[in-house]
Amino acid sequence: MKEQLPESGTPDFTKLLSPTYIGPEIGRYFGEAWSMHLPFAWDLIAEFKPRVFVELGVYKGESYFGFCQSVAEHGLATRCYGVDTWRGDIHMGSYGPEIGGEVEQYNRRYSSFSKLLKMTFDEALSDFADDTIDLLHIDGGHQYEEVKHDFESWLPKLSKRSIVLLHDVTVKEADFGVWRLWQEIARKGNSFVFQFGHGLGLWKRNLVSKEDSPFIQDLLRADESRQCEITAHYAIAAAALNSAKAEEKRQQDIKTGRLQVFMPRAGRYSPDDCCTSTFRKATWRRIEVDLPLGVGDGTAPLRFDPGNEIGVIQIARIQVRMATNQLIWRARGVAELAQLEVLLPRIDVASGSPLKLEIWLRLDIGPETVAECFAALQSRQRAALAKREAQLRETEQQRAALENNLRVALDEHQAELAAHRSELGRLEREVWENRVRRADFGARLKEREKWITELQESLVWKAVKPLWKAERHLSRRKAAKPEPAAGEIVFVLDGPGIWNARRDSVKLTGWCFTRGGPQVVGVRAKIGRKSYFACYGLQRADVAKTAMTDPATLYSGFSLRVPVAPETSVIRLEAITHNGPWRLVLEHSLAAPAPPRHRSTSAPTIEPPPTERLDRPIHANGSQPVLYPTVSADEVLPLLGPHIQQHLARANVAKPIITVITPTFNTAPRWFVEARASLLNQSFTDWEWCLVDDGSQDMQTKRILESLAQAHPNIHVKLSSSKGISAAANEALEMTRGEFVCFLDHDDLLAPEALQAMYDKLSQGFDVVYSDEDKLDDNRRLLTEPFFKPDWSPEYFRGAMYVGHLLCLRRDLACRVRFDTNFDGVQDFEFMLRVGETGARIGHVPRILYHWRKTPGSIAETSAAKPQAAVLQEKAVNAHLQRVNLPAEARAGSAPHRLRIVPKPRSSSPKISITVPTRDSPDLLARCLKSLFETTAYPNYEVILVDNDTGDAQALELMRHYPVTRIYLPNPFNFSRANNLAARRADGEYLVFLNNDTEIISREWLDHLLYYAEQRDVGAVGALLLHDDGSVQHAGVILGMRGTADHSMRGFRAKSDGYAGSLSCAREVSAVTAACMAVRKSTFFEVGELNEHFFTIYQDLDFCLRLRERGLRIIWTPQAVLLHHESLSRQSYYDVVDRYLLLDQWEEVIQRGDPYYNRNLNVERGDYSLAPER
Repeated sequence: MKEQLPESGTPDFTKLLSPTYIGPEIGRYFGEAWSMHLPFAWDLIAEFKPRVFVELGVYKGESYFGFCQSVAEHGLATRCYGVDTWRGDIHMGSYGPEIGGEVEQYNRRYSSFSKLLKMTFDEALSDFADDTIDLLHIDGGHQYEEVKHDFESWLPKLSKRSIVLLHDVTVKEADFGVWRLWQEIARKGNSFVFQFGHGLGLWKRNLVSKEDSPFIQDLLRADESRQCEITAHYAIAAAALNSAKAEEKRQQDIKTGRLQVFMPRAGRYSPDDCCTSTFRKATWRRIEVDLPLGVGDGTAPLRFDPGNEIGVIQIARIQVRMATNQLIWRARGVAELAQLEVLLPRIDVASGSPLKLEIWLRLDIGPETVAECFAALQSRQRAALAKREAQLRETEQQRAALENNLRVALDEHQAELAAHRSELGRLEREVWENRVRRADFGARLKEREKWITELQESLVWKAVKPLWKAERHLSRRKAAKPEPAAGEIVFVLDGPGIWNARRDSVKLTGWCFTRGGPQVVGVRAKIGRKSYFACYGLQRADVAKTAMTDPATLYSGFSLRVPVAPETSVIRLEAITHNGPWRLVLEHSLAAPAPPRHRSTSAPTIEPPPTERLDRPIHANGSQPVLYPTVSADEVLPLLGPHIQQHLARANVAKPIITVITPTFNTAPRWFVEARASLLNQSFTDWEWCLVDDGSQDMQTKRILESLAQAHPNIHVKLSSSKGISAAANEALEMTRGEFVCFLDHDDLLAPEALQAMYDKLSQGFDVVYSDEDKLDDNRRLLTEPFFKPDWSPEYFRGAMYVGHLLCLRRDLACRVRFDTNFDGVQDFEFMLRVGETGARIGHVPRILYHWRKTPGSIAETSAAKPQAAVLQEKAVNAHLQRVNLPAEARAGSAPHRLRIVPKPRSSSPKISITVPTRDSPDLLARCLKSLFETTAYPNYEVILVDNDTGDAQALELMRHYPVTRIYLPNPFNFSRANNLAARRADGEYLVFLNNDTEIISREWLDHLLYYAEQRDVGAVGALLLHDDGSVQHAGVILGMRGTADHSMRGFRAKSDGYAGSLSCAREVSAVTAACMAVRKSTFFEVGELNEHFFTIYQDLDFCLRLRERGLRIIWTPQAVLLHHESLSRQSYYDVVDRYLLLDQWEEVIQRGDPYYNRNLNVERGDYSLAPER
């Protein structure tokens, strides 16, 4: 192009608007920034004639092969060298080896003088002698330090006449620094810069001289005007070349079409599952496309995309052949050929036999054909639209007529309905009035009959009183005291605040029903001797929804208006049951504060004397219990006596359902009152209390026990000799009559709804139920330290005594298991271990129902109390492990009352296959393999590396250095596919999936994982993963975090106890991460391997949920410890597709919450902090 280099004068920039290219045919052209300098590169080679040309940073070879083409076509003796690693850098990003392979293939046309060096720039220095390179092009690293290092390192290799080209000298964005180096080295007389195309700088080692070619002299001696002309010349040439290439591509696209055939996968279509073939347009062409195996299943059609142009597509034939040309299937009929999709039937061929899809089609994009097609289409659409509009007009007319008829009919029906409703209301009022009056008359009649009977049997009647006197006396006598009736009456007012309103009447609404016994048939208000009957039997769906087990609640509503005169002081509300008397449910003085909204005749509130009551704030997780700071033994019975009598009137004394067991020993009087008060405040009334005193020396204790037994028939007391708490509890079991047994320590309290909640849970088919609890600070009289527990977790329970209080179970089960007197101090823990061995169904009520009192010397006060308990705890678990045939032993943990489960030495070691997906990353892989082979104590394992196109020389050397099995996984990478492929090749009986960015730091990690994986009811086992700073990265997965799931206790100190031992004890979890996960190989294939539809995340969560669906446990153990350099292997983006796929399959399970993470804890944070108040 040097012939067109303009003489001095004003450049013609108008040529940039419509340039015409007249230069050489450039073979390698990508249309990128360097493309604009290809005309200059052509001229530079032709004029400068370098003996040796070196390019640092070849990438796709556009600039390099531009120089090589000029060398070849000018017949020069230049030797060309291209240096690159073809792995990418910080600006280009990383890329695979396919680019380097394609460049090497293209280089063969210049192989007589061109050589590619696959190495770093520094490694290539030794291949060149000093003072030998005439032309050096630096286009590698673009940071200032990188490009300056390259420039200075290669400077000695340059000849005296040498020239250096630097690209991107005008780019100042981000951390590009070539412009800084250019400012340092560019001087007048030895440099020239092209400002376009990201800037190309030409620097000459020595100042321009007469020995240089005229071309070089013209460049380096040009003044500002001449520089502008030269720049404009090559800018115009670059623009013309770009236009020519664009036109060339456009012409090619006009002639050639591209057919894409999309294959369905699970009913979906993706660009990753398509085959492509090119064809010539405007003619009938037969196109062949290779079909993958299994594509014909008869469930979803193949789809065709013949291009993006507007045109007319005609399909003449679609058929499937085998590689032998045997016809397998052919589309038949016009319907199958009229659509751009076809449904293939199930095709049964020999395994591995390839199939070919043949399509005969013609794509005509001619304007006349397209216009004709559109005209025909528009004509059909207009005809269809006109027909549709006519149908709509007719339909609208019919609709208007029908609507008018319906409106008339509706008005008639509404008038008729209003009349029926009025009549129905009147009849309903008559019905409930008759019902309640009948019940009222029946009650009066019974009362009269009773009075007459008593009167007739009296001596006065027989002697002197005439009958008419008796009748007169009956009409004036006071109402008899309401008799207790079988069945508890529950009575609730909707709006208790109306009592304080200043008005001449009060409207009362609410609901009333019985729990067992005859049904309520009426409610009335009484002011003096005047009665006001309520409208009873109103529908209350809200009440029925809350109390689903009682059908009487649906029609339990009532409503009445009571006139209130100024002199009215007391209103009595009474309810009457079928064939029963009127019973008082509420008595209110209009001068007093409003009564509480909820009231049940089964749960009277025990009020201590005003001077003794402690007013405390409501606990965040339950009601503050009633406490008595000072009570003597002589005050206990007078204080509780009236309330005991009230309970007797409500409870089923003959057949209690729940037995509460309490061993006592020197119990303080106020503890008796508070514990008894918490029982009398129970909403559930059918209980008995069995107390066994274990040889108290305090005479007050014995006096209180004896007085309580005399006061209530369902309080049973036994005074025993000092045999220990287990023996006392066993004696109490022998006294029980209830179907269920609950345990209450003599100094603790129950929440008011405790027994009802436990009974409701047991009624669902559970054999054992426990609840959450908190502690009662005996000094400050405050409820503190709420403990929210997981659902039944037998592995966690072996390490921590977490079940505790409140515990309730079936009486026959408790009597069969009994307490072991050898474990006094941990008797409830050892008892629960053996209960769990029976296979009983164990449930959990996630509510605080028990208040554990903190007293001096108790474990509730400090975990360091009773050190002998830790020894007994370890002994109990070791006995348990032996009974259930688990080859392990319990040892003391790092925190009080925590145990580590340690596998016993093995007589045999089944083979474990450890699978590690990897690609390049030699530093990560070296750390992983080195720690694996040098740290692991377990003797029998194999390591399978799943290599995803590793090109790094160090990584490849590591694979050769260590005794690993290497299998190949082509791009694109899929974590599930990689591990599934390795599992199919594994020889081991057990599999361990391991990330290549992990580092083993515990010798027995495999022993601990295998110990759990060998248990038949365990599906998968996970490890404790730590960040580089030693904090927790993974300690199990919590369902529901951030809408799906995430790791618990992130950032906790690894040596801490966690929440109640959750970080120091092995436990059941909902899922574990596959960064380190062990599983039995047979189980892995039975469940269906990892789901390969999850591309980056959630495949481990999905797998664990499928295991749990089969009833298998997921175990996390803190005894297998690894470092996880997580950020080095994770994707830099969040895969929304994987998230939606997970929710599509498991949303219902996730929304139910995590059974091992209490619903009262903050699920968004996953750190066991309390959940925010809703």
